[in-house]
Amino acid sequence: MAKTRERVHPPQNPIPLKDGEVLELSGKRLWVLWTPGHADGHVAFFLEEEGVLLAGDALLERVSPNVGLWAYTRANPLKDFFCSLRRLAELPAQVAHAGHFGPIPQVKRRAEELKTHHEARLQALLGLLDHPQDAWSLSLKLFPQELDPAGRRFAFAETLAHLEYLRQEGLLLREGPPFRYFRA
Repeated sequence: MAKTRERVHPPQNPIPLKDGEVLELSGKRLWVLWTPGHADGHVAFFLEEEGVLLAGDALLERVSPNVGLWAYTRANPLKDFFCSLRRLAELPAQVAHAGHFGPIPQVKRRAEELKTHHEARLQALLGLLDHPQDAWSLSLKLFPQELDPAGRRFAFAETLAHLEYLRQEGLLLREGPPFRYFRA
């Protein structure tokens, strides 16, 4: 926590951005695109004239952005993420620059790959639900590799997001607390 406090300094008097707003910076026009999923307030910026997308963590080159259900977040972050991916795939972007790793030359293809990845995770979860189970147990099965505490926390939050997506789509039911998920 101390390291985070050393590095992160919240802005004083921030000005909220609005979806669809156009910012003029150094003679460039940046379109603000609200892209929730990875984070509720996540935005990307599109420089339409150059065909450049500043994707933040909405798209990543080599890994999937973490899409987790956390306390006090929107109720269905995976559904939000799917909507954001669809929106980004429809842009006429020639390249995306993400918050991590290298540039993404095929934006639409990468958005579709990420959607396919999460759809496979949803199917894997459904395959694990042959009897009612809690989200923690399911996260250990969905992410069986050895993870450090932060990685395990992200895996649990992502499992919750996928379970809640399936529940809100009517494919799962939930009983409890403590909550246990099972097929509808």
